Amino acid sequence: MRPSGPEPDRRDPRPAARRLAGAGLAAATTAGVVLAVLVARGSGILDARWGILVLLGLWSATWALGVACALRLAARVALPAVLVGAVAVRMAGLSGPPALSDDLYRYSWDGRVQAEGTNPYRYPPDSPALADLREPWLWPDASGCARLDRPPGCTRMNRPSARTIYPPLAQVWFAGVYRVAGIDARHKAWQVAGLATDLAVVALLPLVLGAWGRDRRWTALYALSPFPVVEVVNNGHVDGLAVVLVVLALLLAARRRPGWAGVLLGAAAVVKLYPAVLVAGLVGAGTRPRPALVRAAAGALAVAAVAYLPHVLTVGARVLGYLPGYLREERYATGGRYLLAGLVGLPAGATAAVATAGVVAVAGWVLLRRPPPPRAFAALL
Repeated sequence: MRPSGPEPDRRDPRPAARRLAGAGLAAATTAGVVLAVLVARGSGILDARWGILVLLGLWSATWALGVACALRLAARVALPAVLVGAVAVRMAGLSGPPALSDDLYRYSWDGRVQAEGTNPYRYPPDSPALADLREPWLWPDASGCARLDRPPGCTRMNRPSARTIYPPLAQVWFAGVYRVAGIDARHKAWQVAGLATDLAVVALLPLVLGAWGRDRRWTALYALSPFPVVEVVNNGHVDGLAVVLVVLALLLAARRRPGWAGVLLGAAAVVKLYPAVLVAGLVGAGTRPRPALVRAAAGALAVAAVAYLPHVLTVGARVLGYLPGYLREERYATGGRYLLAGLVGLPAGATAAVATAGVVAVAGWVLLRRPPPPRAFAALL
């Protein structure tokens, strides 16, 4: 059942303590802005190596301080301060090119291909059929490749000989951003798109926390975190769109709308596949568990079918793109990707089995115990 009652007020009765908490939140936010600029404008991960972990470690410490201080303030003070801080650190994340990832270059290419009327799953970027679409930003000349420490004929994209891996709704996003921004905005268009999705998450979190009877000041835990700033804003990752859809699903689940919540999770899954595991978490979203789960699963499957069908009719099995190759490359079948299960020291195949069994066990617990969706989502992820 959802918690009820008034939002707790953890204000310290001493004005000096409240002022200290306010000063600590301001200092943590300022430090977060400075560190965001240092990460965004510093060397890429291959050059910075351990140095970037030092910056992220310091940023994580200021994040923890900021959250602790926000929870010591009244909600009417903490929430506006946290939201302002969230905007400030995210704007700082825009101050440089992507530091840790080159994924957005493929986003731009997929958007460009679609703008020319070609299905993005049909050809890999280095196909001769797409040679006329290559332009200097994504396909630099010899001097540009030298500046990137790459041989002549290079591209900024990873895996140019592989078809795209991104699901259909992600492709809709790529096409939309490209049509609005074009190629001239370069990486900044994708960072701004990431900023828009991440600010939407921050704005929704107080609503979702309130809908579930939780303290809205916990918005600070996400809003001040370095990780969405780096991954969604600076790196421009499309994961931000998936997170928006998951958070909206939680809001609808709080209002006992499991079918529509399932629709949103289905949409999130055709942006980034992993939110599909969350559908089981909606078993506790309705007054009756089984109908709630059926409606949620039906909504998610309907969205997936509508998203994939046009591509299946056009390119058939090619709609899977590089996904099978990625699973082999990351050694999912043999256990290379399962860090926590790998700590046990089992043989590779057994590691994959242990990891799979863990997911199945958690899903079984969710289906049997039917915890509230926020708790179920956290357990499943």
